[in-house]
Amino acid sequence: MTNAALEAKHARHLFHEMVRIRRFEERCVELYSAEAIRGFLHLYIGEEAVAVGVNEALGPDDAVVATYREHGQALARGLPAKALYAEMLGKVEGCSRGRGGSMHLFDVSRRFYGGNAIVAGGLPLAVGLALADQLQGRARVTACFFGDGAVAEGEFHESMNLAALWHLPVLFCCENNQYAMGTALERAQSQTDLALKAASYGVPSWAVDGMDVVAVERAARAAAEAVRSGGGPYFLELRTYRFRAHSMYDPDRYRDKAEIEAWRARDPIAALRRRIEGEGLLPPGELDAVEDGKPTWTGALNEFYSKFKKDLQVAEREMVDLKGEGIPTEVKCEKCGKPMVIRMGRSGQFLACTGYPECKNTSDLPPDLAAKYGTPSTAPEVPEQTCEKCGKPMALKRGRFGYFMACTGYPECRNTKKIVVKEGAATAVGDVPLDEKCPEYGNNRVKKHGRYGEFVACSN
Repeated sequence: MTNAALEAKHARHLFHEMVRIRRFEERCVELYSAEAIRGFLHLYIGEEAVAVGVNEALGPDDAVVATYREHGQALARGLPAKALYAEMLGKVEGCSRGRGGSMHLFDVSRRFYGGNAIVAGGLPLAVGLALADQLQGRARVTACFFGDGAVAEGEFHESMNLAALWHLPVLFCCENNQYAMGTALERAQSQTDLALKAASYGVPSWAVDGMDVVAVERAARAAAEAVRSGGGPYFLELRTYRFRAHSMYDPDRYRDKAEIEAWRARDPIAALRRRIEGEGLLPPGELDAVEDGKPTWTGALNEFYSKFKKDLQVAEREMVDLKGEGIPTEVKCEKCGKPMVIRMGRSGQFLACTGYPECKNTSDLPPDLAAKYGTPSTAPEVPEQTCEKCGKPMALKRGRFGYFMACTGYPECRNTKKIVVKEGAATAVGDVPLDEKCPEYGNNRVKKHGRYGEFVACSN
């Protein structure tokens, strides 16, 4: 980036790559909710600057070893989105011939040596790849991605020690997103400065703002150049944050909402946009075109997803929602006035307010939209109910897992009831007491039913 024209072009490229990853992951959420993607799904939303920035510093002969949260690295490395979607949908056209799924993407032609479902499992592999390159006299770099949780594993220390001892060409890229699954860094590690921990092995180590793609790229280029020129291993602690839960199975109850929102304010895509606009690098509207553009992988997704229509009984018209943001409608939320969109849940389509998470209102599709996009409502007839906790009426609601009763006093009262249908008659079932205590308050815990199905909560 030696002049303004080149810098502007490169800035647009970085922005495009991060948006591309974000859109890919948002669509994965929709496919997972429709049960097209099975098993575990770990999203990269929020960490896009790390994959894009580091891969900009790598050449085609370099190697990449990733974790189970590797969609972003795979896309940034150049793996076709068509091959990734096919893999996650279990098709033979996938990059691992449909046998690996979301956590085991692999492409030897691009020297992408895969996601690894074992925490820290990729570190010894990266050391072995680097050792092979060193013995063959090849000027290559092996970039190894891993999370902060891997730093607590023995493989990390063994790999760092051998890489430093043998002067191996490894670029260690620690994606410190502050949590090892559900455990905060400060609750698991006595030394939370991971760069300092790596430096104890005599390895040059830098802490980098992982929410700034330009900072990540500059650090990665400097480190990769040093590694390639025989400088031995380097370590980058890329301090970032995942905006979604650890996986789609994770209810994400261990993080404070204020913390999540504080990190969302540092969104790497929005941050780069502010910088581009502030420096006047691109004409007005060009970044909007990037964000609003139709992804090039849309056709591939339609092709592979259509093969599941009979098994999943998913209609062709559901593919209208290509950006994963819901199908827009002219219906307004009766609670907050914001537009409602059509979303796909496990029990069918429903209307959801775009004001989520502040407003969580949902409803059935009206007849005109049901005729166009889905099937008519089959809402159960439930007798009128009064909340036994606050005395307010209860209303029938539609969530991703079907119908349930919810108190109209929300959010002050969060009482819900499960709908049970027996011999054609629907009844509402309240909380089910459990023989276990809440570890925080000491009250009995109960089984509840809400928007996303059954869950266990404190009775307090």
